[in-house]
Amino acid sequence: MTLNRASRILPFAGACLLAAMTAQANIINYSATGVIENVDNSSALLPHSLLGAAVGKSFTFNFAVDTATLGSGSLGDESYLSAVQSASYKFGGKTSAFGVSTNAIEILNDVGVTGYVMAGGDTVGADFTGIAGAVSFVTLAYSGVTLYLDTALSNAPLSAGHADFEDGLTLSFTQYVGGAVTQNFSQLTVGPMSIKQSAVSAPEIDPTSAASGVALLMGGLLVMLGRRRNPFARTI
Repeated sequence: MTLNRASRILPFAGACLLAAMTAQANIINYSATGVIENVDNSSALLPHSLLGAAVGKSFTFNFAVDTATLGSGSLGDESYLSAVQSASYKFGGKTSAFGVSTNAIEILNDVGVTGYVMAGGDTVGADFTGIAGAVSFVTLAYSGVTLYLDTALSNAPLSAGHADFEDGLTLSFTQYVGGAVTQNFSQLTVGPMSIKQSAVSAPEIDPTSAASGVALLMGGLLVMLGRRRNPFARTI
């Protein structure tokens, strides 16, 4: 009877472990590369990693998007808050992290404008004093033909060949004092953009389900091992 109980426990334990791994984190990594078109550092707020920025030099902005993020909006226009998980930029052979604690992506798909808009930056509190970075990445096509099938977050930014209305990235750094924005800012603009992407689908293990599955699995194995006869034991 004990062996029969173990034989019932083991399949159930395996099912628990499988269920714990069913959730998927679907991340798409984007790399948008273009040529710097304009640099304004009159307020001297550009970070040290961008002090060599000049017109004509290459610049890459990287960001990771969680396509499982829920969206909201109307037909042909959907917004996704906090969809960008991380961001960085590469300039002069060096990669630097870029804060996007506040961010949103908008997917447009109608007969007027089709495109991809991403904006993000540092979160600025009511009493914040310092320099806050922000990014705006826009690829739009103005035509009577939609280039997306829907407004899903899995849609990629438009390529330079399709973004005939707007195609560029703006990186800005603004000074705040006591939560209020000042007139001091520095920025650079980049475009047109060449887009590369790679998808990463990694299983997420639910801790509670996984723990239950492991406990049941080990219990079943111990029962079976405890009931196994020792072939070298002497019988009386």
